[in-house]
Amino acid sequence: MNKLVHSFWTKPAFEKRWGEEDQLRKNIWYYAISACYAQQLGIPVELHTDYYGAELLGALPYDKIHTTLENFNHNRHFWAGGKFEAYKYMNKGNIHIDADVFIKTKTAQNAISFTGYDAVFQNWEWDSNAKGWYWGGLNAMMKKTAFPEWFNLSLNPINCGVVGFNNVKLKHEYIDAYFEYTDRFKDCENESSILVVEQWFISSLLEKHNANVKFVLDESGDKKKQAVEIGYQHIIGKSKYHEHHMQHAYNCLKKLDNNLHNYIMNKY
Repeated sequence: MNKLVHSFWTKPAFEKRWGEEDQLRKNIWYYAISACYAQQLGIPVELHTDYYGAELLGALPYDKIHTTLENFNHNRHFWAGGKFEAYKYMNKGNIHIDADVFIKTKTAQNAISFTGYDAVFQNWEWDSNAKGWYWGGLNAMMKKTAFPEWFNLSLNPINCGVVGFNNVKLKHEYIDAYFEYTDRFKDCENESSILVVEQWFISSLLEKHNANVKFVLDESGDKKKQAVEIGYQHIIGKSKYHEHHMQHAYNCLKKLDNNLHNYIMNKY
């Protein structure tokens, strides 16, 4: 059975990522829902975080909590850095999922399983509007430095809500590229520049390694419909912090684990 991994680097939330207030409290609910869905399916889940994150999420049903991110120093604008630091500690076959990713069914569990593949990711970003957003970050970053020779602009970015590696060499090259280029772009404050390094570089590295990749959602149809059909959900972006989604989150956790719902509601 593939072990799931969450990461929670709390420092970017203090910087009001995406201009959203009260992120730390709101994030607790999504981590709780994601962990509870995994628990219902009997999937082990571990958390990599810092001391404050361990305090906030200590009551959640994790098999183990690691404070590997406590001494992690990185530009907080590049908030995905915590994920990449966590990747370093992931064993072959483990799968990192974002806190707003919910594996609700055995079908979804099977969809993320990637035995026999080099890596697993959520899906190609084949929507033209999504790729246009990435271009804004790319243009801002090109003013700072040259891109790696293996970077192929003709490929689409990849959604990294789900990330797992069996190819260890590929994983480490991805991690090294992320930290090298986010350091070069440390003065670039374009919001989508973060995703260029995380989600566009990887498509080129997969090509470079001729990797055999499993995608949770394929290109053959409506990915939202596919996700619903298999019991997979990813609440993308800052919309999850809006009151409408938060109300859904409260109600969802209440159904999954009423005691945990009440604990979080009363404490935070």
